[in-house]
Amino acid sequence: MGKDCLVLSLLLTQVGAQINFGGGGRRPSSSPAQSSRPTSIEFTPSSSSSSSSSSPKDVVSGLQSQRETLASVLRTRGVKPQVGVRGSVGTRRVGERCGTPQGSQGTCQYIFASQCRPILTAILTQGVTTQILDYLVKAIRAPCGFASFDFTLCCQDSNLPPATTQPPTTQPPTTPKPTTTQRPTTQVTTQRPTNPTTTQAPLTDTCGTKSRQKIVGGVEARQGDWPWAVTLGFKRSFTNRFQVQCGGTLLDQTTVLTAAHCFDGSGGPTLVRLGDHDISTTSDGAQHVDINILRSIQHPGWDSNSLENDLCIVKLSRPVQYSRDIRRACLPTRYQGANLPSVLASPQPIVVGWGSTSVGGGPTNILRQAGVQVVTQQQCAQAYRQVSRVTIGASKLCAGEGTRDTCNGDSGGGLFSSNLGGGFAVVGVTSFGVECARPDFPGVYTRVDQYLPWVQANMG
Repeated sequence: MGKDCLVLSLLLTQVGAQINFGGGGRRPSSSPAQSSRPTSIEFTPSSSSSSSSSSPKDVVSGLQSQRETLASVLRTRGVKPQVGVRGSVGTRRVGERCGTPQGSQGTCQYIFASQCRPILTAILTQGVTTQILDYLVKAIRAPCGFASFDFTLCCQDSNLPPATTQPPTTQPPTTPKPTTTQRPTTQVTTQRPTNPTTTQAPLTDTCGTKSRQKIVGGVEARQGDWPWAVTLGFKRSFTNRFQVQCGGTLLDQTTVLTAAHCFDGSGGPTLVRLGDHDISTTSDGAQHVDINILRSIQHPGWDSNSLENDLCIVKLSRPVQYSRDIRRACLPTRYQGANLPSVLASPQPIVVGWGSTSVGGGPTNILRQAGVQVVTQQQCAQAYRQVSRVTIGASKLCAGEGTRDTCNGDSGGGLFSSNLGGGFAVVGVTSFGVECARPDFPGVYTRVDQYLPWVQANMG
């Protein structure tokens, strides 16, 4: 940004004179903490940055109805795309305290939130001018930023008391965690059974097999189609309803494979639901089981800034009994070192999950499945060349051509294939992407066969 952006004083004189974005507070230049705060937003003004093919009224209407996102508005005006993990737990920036570009106290909110209404009013009366665009770029800096499906921005919250200093914020790590130790998170609410032999797997059990054949090209999976697909979340206090946060894959009776980012920060999953189909009912024919999470083991190289090594092992508080609806997937031992874009070309691998079916939507009740087209590392790296924080290397697998993709709530879920014989193997774990089903940005998965020694060391 730097020299190319108009200074804040110009914004306040030209924009603040017409609309108060939450009250005339202190200038941010008086706060060293804010002026030095790092940001990954890149803005290159262009001749079209102050105009749009859409009228201000259309832009505001689209943002309020959520037909359009702030990310899409900024993208058309030179702000480069931002990656986002695909778990519904990645919303800790929503509601977090922040300082507005004018120096007043606020919280991070999506632009359609009521407290951000003054900004929408300014857009309606003036359009997305260079000055307003400059304000938006400043407002989406950390601790606000991309969360789940769109940018959050700092909007004044009149319920917050005034402060003389910038409120503390938590920055994501900029270097990978040490590779010599693991970082377990312990959450225990039940004891391990004293007689685990009653839950041992049958001797005839084989990985990656199911009682029914899959529906080729289907959207909603049939009950029992993917018995190793699990969902991670928690039960709401008042309704006792299960809330989906991430997906996962059952590897053995006590081990689930998921994404590391599902357990970043507080408020992560505490429960694993196995063998379910429609999470909104108990009359779908599925015999689901809920088991508390004993601990989570994020990959020691997980880096929440670069999104490298996005893998996590979840240990169940007790072994699960295999059944028609609960089975284990195979590890991708046959796929080690293979050219996956070629191996997975036909038939396509299948991604499953309870995640959203559209950008900004909530999780679905019924398990869904989709075949996704794998793209080469070169194609994927070219697509993400604009995103400086991530690297598309050998530990990642990319898939999706714009019509079928994972979305928020699908994080940690598996990408499955049986192309090399045997049962279905988990070849990928859903990690991140830019929005959902963007034809120019395939979804990115952690390539499991690159981590087999670590995964196997944490099983059993």
